[in-house]
Amino acid sequence: MARSRHRSRLSTAAATAARPKAGEYTLWDGALSNFGVRVHPSGARSFIVQTRVKGRMRKITLGRFPDMGITEARKEAAALLARIWAGEDPAPAHAVKTTLFRDFAARYRETHRNRWKPATLEVWDIYMRNRVMPAFGRLRLDRIDHARVSAWFDAASADRPGAANRAFEVLRAMLKTARQWGELGESVPDACANITPNPRRPVARYLDEEEFRRLGAVLDRHQQSQPWRVAALRLLSLTGARWRSRAW
Repeated sequence: MARSRHRSRLSTAAATAARPKAGEYTLWDGALSNFGVRVHPSGARSFIVQTRVKGRMRKITLGRFPDMGITEARKEAAALLARIWAGEDPAPAHAVKTTLFRDFAARYRETHRNRWKPATLEVWDIYMRNRVMPAFGRLRLDRIDHARVSAWFDAASADRPGAANRAFEVLRAMLKTARQWGELGESVPDACANITPNPRRPVARYLDEEEFRRLGAVLDRHQQSQPWRVAALRLLSLTGARWRSRAW
């Protein structure tokens, strides 16, 4: 795939000014081939080395900008490329620390805040505050593994299985987004894989005779002013709303 490289030397100002887009892209360094800063849709920026190793294109993350400076990243990239071209293992010289879950959650909320309805945002905040954040807030994203999530979900399911399901869906959606934004590397296993939500309890509620009488009285009062709505409610009350989706 063709890459648009900057001919000029990559600078701190250029990396800072780079604006996120719908998809991730790279600002390439004009001074050192195969080295650049990757800009993710979330706004996060990571220094990378991308080169072909044994016939396969590899992308290796060095660190996050601005936690790592341009000069340091360029030196590390040059050393890494030299080792790769000498036939050594193309692993970075040090393990890159991923973002804390609580910091990622703040960016996630800000990104979705204007897209969600107020009620949706309120529910999300409740589950985050009461269930998700106490368990994972202080962990880095790559430390949230299957064992932790499974143990947390089992404990939450013991008293309120429905709430546990909802909290799990919140966490799973966030970790999926973290992977899409480049916050989690491809080598990090899916922490939510093979965790089955609790079965939903069937809920049935029928009106008793007194409730039907009260409903009928209210419908009678509004028969003249809102005939179509009254007719629809009478139909629902008589059929129990037991329509199948395939019948429509």
